Amino acid sequence: MEFIETPSIHEFSHKMFFPKIKWLSLDKFEHCIHSGIEIYPSINNENDLSLSNRYFVGKTIQQELAEEKHDQVEIIGTVLKNRQTSEWQLNVSYDTKTYLVKKKFLILSIEDPKCINWITTSYKNIPKYALRGSIDRLNEEFFYIGKTSSQSELPTYFDSDECLHYSEREPIPKLFGRVNLENCRMLIPFKNYELNYKTYDILCLKPSPASLKNLCQLELRKLLGHSNEKIEKINENSLVQLSKSLINFIKYPSYLLVGECLLNGDKIVSKDGRFELTIENYGKLVIKSLGSKNTKGQKEKEDLVRVIKQGVHSIWLNRFQAALYTTYDNVKVLHNFYNHPPEYVLTFNDDEINPSYSIKKFSDL
Repeated sequence: MEFIETPSIHEFSHKMFFPKIKWLSLDKFEHCIHSGIEIYPSINNENDLSLSNRYFVGKTIQQELAEEKHDQVEIIGTVLKNRQTSEWQLNVSYDTKTYLVKKKFLILSIEDPKCINWITTSYKNIPKYALRGSIDRLNEEFFYIGKTSSQSELPTYFDSDECLHYSEREPIPKLFGRVNLENCRMLIPFKNYELNYKTYDILCLKPSPASLKNLCQLELRKLLGHSNEKIEKINENSLVQLSKSLINFIKYPSYLLVGECLLNGDKIVSKDGRFELTIENYGKLVIKSLGSKNTKGQKEKEDLVRVIKQGVHSIWLNRFQAALYTTYDNVKVLHNFYNHPPEYVLTFNDDEINPSYSIKKFSDL
């Protein structure tokens, strides 16, 4: 099985196109490997191109590590083949410890290697198009994907709460790990250590100009005042009639599907056209009432504007959770989809007095 997502990048732009990313299950990953399908990104150590020495980016699935507090964390690490058992495994580190995950983990796959690049950086200097890789619900933060760099210094590690410099008793291969914004380091598992690097490479995506189709959609929406009501009435008193499929293409959706995201300036509109959820300028997540229906002669209520949250950058729905990212480098998980099929949508609870967004099963729409 593979899970396709819109990439989560802080500096996302409607005028840019980013390649979709995939997270492969272990079964799907092994099928691709046996079929000779290349998987990027990967690392070859010791100039050896054989699979036994090729490493890939992986991450844990929440609730799969032994210790209780880890059930709220996805941890990025290195996928490699165990030379003794010839089975693939994921090595990760967390809270100064290292862990080996044998079965339930995901492997990153980006089909076009020309769409990615590694940028050497240090501390908290995150490049513009760095890819967010995973979520820590415990600390409400996200991690980027890093790897050891040719410019990396000797790392440090903690032993009994004492910070020590790693000695070169055994050379450290190139490995993948997570970039933690809280301590401004990249953390990787090696032997029984969680190694800390202050200089590292970070995975970034290369944007391409947005497609003409998407740009036309945005411009037509602007022309019609970003209003579904105006879009639906565009054929009234018009000599040129637009097709229904084109009108539906221009209209704002009434829900957000898993694999999609809501960015600054985007919105979803309830099916009956009474409410819209949007991220406005300066990161205001707002629900607006566009007017209620008249019942029994009741006067139409005044339009409602309800600010849900300030400083919001985006809302993302991926295979395992819906997450709200803020401009302050933290994240709030709105809903977990673990052990369930990804048939969920972000939509409205259309309460006229206190409307808000909610997560529902697609079948309940």
